Amino acid sequence: MPSSVEQLSPTRVKITVEVPFADLKASMDKAYAEVAKSVNIPGFRRGKVPPVVIDQRFGRGAIIQEAFNDSWQRFYGAAVTENNLSPLAQPDVEVTKLEDGDLIEFTAEVDVRPAFDLPAFSALGYRELARVARGECSQEAAVAEIRRATRAFIRRQRTWFRAEPEANRLDIMLSDLAERALSVVESEWGAMAE
Repeated sequence: MPSSVEQLSPTRVKITVEVPFADLKASMDKAYAEVAKSVNIPGFRRGKVPPVVIDQRFGRGAIIQEAFNDSWQRFYGAAVTENNLSPLAQPDVEVTKLEDGDLIEFTAEVDVRPAFDLPAFSALGYRELARVARGECSQEAAVAEIRRATRAFIRRQRTWFRAEPEANRLDIMLSDLAERALSVVESEWGAMAE
């Protein structure tokens, strides 16, 4: 079952999955059995209607649709696992190709967890606190370095939020939160230094 991933934005991907018709066999059999149990066709007992008669009466498309609805989540889950994605919501699924007896191709657009790089642990200022504890530098120098690193980190985050062309309300709220965090950090570190 081949699948491919197209990055639409940093937080949205489009997964294309090709499913061979042989993989739908169990779902097709189940769909035929469910339809056979629920219909009353003269000349056949309930549940004993052959698939050919069901195809003639209701169309093969209805059975394929039922089989696909029953099994798409399994194929989608396998594609997500194969491509190491972390979906955050239910996907928007659309069948793009249907060749009866050969394959079904569908796409699923879904929001995923964005990939990002964390700053080095030492860039957050903990190294400076260790230097103060060992007596290698003064507390004021360490506080100044921690302030500088914190400001740089928050500015990088704020820039990332504003760089998105499709900024939404959540992005603006997070940007405001980053600015508030910067002011809180500055006030708390300023009180510690005094």
